[in-house]
Amino acid sequence: MIKHLLFCLLLLASFVTCTDYGSDREISRMDVIKQLGNSHPQLALASYDSLKDEFTKGSTYVRNKYTLLGIRLRDKAELPHTSDSCIRRLVPYFEKKGTIREMQEVYYYAGSVYRDLQDTPRSLEYFLKSAACTEKGETDSVMLRNCYSQLCAMYTKVQDYGNALQMAKAEYEVARSIGTLDGITMIQLGNAYMRTDSFPQATEVMRMMLTENDTTNLTPDILCDLLYYFSLTDDTANARFCYTRFVDMPKRHPIKAQQHISLGKYFLLLGLTDSSAQHYQLALEQGDSICKYDACRKLFHLYEDCGEKEEAYKYASEFLRISTCLDLGMRQEQAATINNQYQYYKDKQEEDSIKAEKEIMELYLWMTLLITLTLISVICTVYTFRKYQRQRLLHEISMTLDGDTGSDNGNEQETHVLMRIKKGMDSARIKQEEMAKKLEKAEGNIKEQEQSIERAKRDAEEKLQEAHRQMERGVNLFKMAHLTELSKNDNDIVESIRKASRMEQELTSKQWSELISFINDRYPTFSQKIVTKHGPISEKQMHICYLLKMGFTNTEICNIMKDCSRSTIWRWKNRLKAI
Repeated sequence: MIKHLLFCLLLLASFVTCTDYGSDREISRMDVIKQLGNSHPQLALASYDSLKDEFTKGSTYVRNKYTLLGIRLRDKAELPHTSDSCIRRLVPYFEKKGTIREMQEVYYYAGSVYRDLQDTPRSLEYFLKSAACTEKGETDSVMLRNCYSQLCAMYTKVQDYGNALQMAKAEYEVARSIGTLDGITMIQLGNAYMRTDSFPQATEVMRMMLTENDTTNLTPDILCDLLYYFSLTDDTANARFCYTRFVDMPKRHPIKAQQHISLGKYFLLLGLTDSSAQHYQLALEQGDSICKYDACRKLFHLYEDCGEKEEAYKYASEFLRISTCLDLGMRQEQAATINNQYQYYKDKQEEDSIKAEKEIMELYLWMTLLITLTLISVICTVYTFRKYQRQRLLHEISMTLDGDTGSDNGNEQETHVLMRIKKGMDSARIKQEEMAKKLEKAEGNIKEQEQSIERAKRDAEEKLQEAHRQMERGVNLFKMAHLTELSKNDNDIVESIRKASRMEQELTSKQWSELISFINDRYPTFSQKIVTKHGPISEKQMHICYLLKMGFTNTEICNIMKDCSRSTIWRWKNRLKAI
């Protein structure tokens, strides 16, 4: 089957190659791979990688479209994104050069990238931007539906159930309008109603799934979600119907832990406590922390209601232990989210500062140009007026001299001419003085404007410098403190570790031993303080603490410990500040 699909893909690509030229041909070939990725992402990725050398030599637009296609195919193949370097470059490009659909797409996959990087603030921002593109023009309705689904899941993750419900409703409306309404969309809407305690609406949606859909097409996960809800609301008839459909399905895979929870709830509804306890026990053995938390709580209530105090106490103790661990994990995740949010707003602050600086420089240039043009205009006006006055006076003198015939009235005419000349010169002098005052006043105003602009520029530069100093102070404070302590010690160990970081090599056992001995000799109570403050921690976490104590940066630690995320390092750095 795969070979046939690949053959068809290559045949279609060859056809496009023969009929199109330049960018049009390359874009068409990428569209073929894009369509293939919707149903066979792994095959599409193989075709995508085979065309890398060709597409990376194209225009800027082609290269960026090719990079965005790779991010899309990885997301379709459910491969987690590990870096935002590409998407950070693509977003501003398509914001400036792309169409509405391309902006919608790049925003959506930016949200997907930051979702995988556990950067909830950025992820929410870009998913919301993708959804908002519908207000600017025609967009991809399927991507819009998926965007609302992602937003619903993210709001649910941060326990903002009100907004999660709004996103679930929006997804339902879009899916219904384009004819892609399925069980996943409806079950998400029903769960969103349930989390907001809107049980009548949730019941309506859940029952609608059984009456308006082909129940044979419902997946095991959806059937178990329905089974749990109807068991929770004591709807025995619909719960029995969902259970019958579930057990009649061909079992290609083992029953999941969360499905055992639903089955346990159903048997408890029927009063079959032994079967219910059996399924809850299987969920406890197979599930993750959240599933184990739920299973222990249900087992505790089950045995308590049955009067089996010892078993109830057993699961109560296990419930408390899991609850403590789960709470710790949630607090760690929350701390990582806060760190990401801090970094996000710091980046935004830096971007805003650069933008403000650019605007000030543009304003300065425009004001300088305006002042220059005004000054030139005033000078030209004064020069033209003076020239006109001089030419007029010379013309009057010439006319008078030409009209003098030496008659008896010569003295009177001469006197009259002299009076007119004197009057004209006085008038010109007065106007000249007035123009000089106006020019002096204009020059003063221009000088005041220049001084005001210069003061504004100096204030802006001082504010920018202060903002940069504040950001650098927070980043370098920790490093400076430790570099000061280590400046008097032997640098051989530090240099060997920095060399390993530059070469992106993990430390040897000998290097770890030297590092631990180095810190313990100088800070004998360091490890004990960590254990006292935070309880027993893993060897990897202790290694992170030792590297931070030595003053190594987050990047250097990531190069040494390749399986360590930046959020984990941020979290332990903040913890060490209190020790």
